[in-house]
Amino acid sequence: MIRKILVILGFILSVFITGVIIWVLVLVFGGQQLKPKTNNDNAPKIQKVRVSKISPAEIQTIIRGEGRVSSNTIIKISSEVQGKIISGNLKKGTQVSAGQILFKIDAQEYILSIKARKSAFMTQIASILPDVQLDYSSSFSKWNDYYASIDPDKALPEIPSFSTTKEKTFIASKGILTEYYTIRGMEERLTKYIHYAPFSGTITNSYADVGMIVNPGSPLVDLIKQGVLEIEVPLSKEESKTIKVGQTAQLVNKSTGEKYTGRVNRMGKFINPNTQSIPVYVTVNNSEGLLNGMYLEASFDAFKHPDAIKLPLDVIKNSTIHLLTDSLAIPKQVNILSSDNTHAIVSGVSNDDVIIMETYTNVSDSIKVSPVFIKN
Repeated sequence: MIRKILVILGFILSVFITGVIIWVLVLVFGGQQLKPKTNNDNAPKIQKVRVSKISPAEIQTIIRGEGRVSSNTIIKISSEVQGKIISGNLKKGTQVSAGQILFKIDAQEYILSIKARKSAFMTQIASILPDVQLDYSSSFSKWNDYYASIDPDKALPEIPSFSTTKEKTFIASKGILTEYYTIRGMEERLTKYIHYAPFSGTITNSYADVGMIVNPGSPLVDLIKQGVLEIEVPLSKEESKTIKVGQTAQLVNKSTGEKYTGRVNRMGKFINPNTQSIPVYVTVNNSEGLLNGMYLEASFDAFKHPDAIKLPLDVIKNSTIHLLTDSLAIPKQVNILSSDNTHAIVSGVSNDDVIIMETYTNVSDSIKVSPVFIKN
């Protein structure tokens, strides 16, 4: 009997404890859900934004481009005769002075052939002297002296002038003129066996060396002119319209920060099919320290825009910016005059406008904002 009573009391106690636990949970969590919202929860959120007041002014548009430094004179020197190179320094990187011998080609065989032609020419002159003495006695002395002046080891002297047409016809009919000009041509060709540097410069490429046998037209070296350097700057068709021959360009080596000045020397009248750009050639004025192959950035003055401001591209979308008006972000249309990769020059902004300098998509139209003024 007592055991039955204890079981009943235990059951009643467990039910009571369970009820107390449920009641406490309802008070804790249910009370939070029923808690009335305060005025702070209903208040609209205010976004902090950076703002700036920029006064419109005249802005100079700058066009920039990069180009590689090169000599304005680069030539490929080739052999004009056949033979073996017997002397010269044709190594890549060799510096030469104007008039210095670049290379010599063995001309001994050719020199002997010229001497043989001169000896044959002397024989021709000697064979006509009796006829000249007989038929053109007044001219005999000059032809005899000319014969005596010919030396196979020296340059062929100038042929005497003709006193009469009859004398000229006689000399020509004997083949004297033909042989004379043939020898003069051979002597001129002999000068091609020694090649002199046309200007002071540096050998950038070499295709031959001493001991090599070359043929006419064989390229031997590439030579760049020393001192006068230029850069080729590719610009778009629209950008090139603002550039004029003769205008100044500012140049900078972005690696070292060194600055130079240049002048637009010429402009291409064609479009590069690969880059769809027009080449602008800038001659460097103070080229000390520059080397062929270096890259420079060139800056050109282009349009001047009156009553304009410069803004980062990300604060503009579809020609619209946000202005701060009565603590609200109000959109306003502007005119984009020009732009580059980071900024745009716009008009349509007044002196009193306060511009929101945040990314356009991060600011909603007519949202309430808290301004933080920044310097331009």
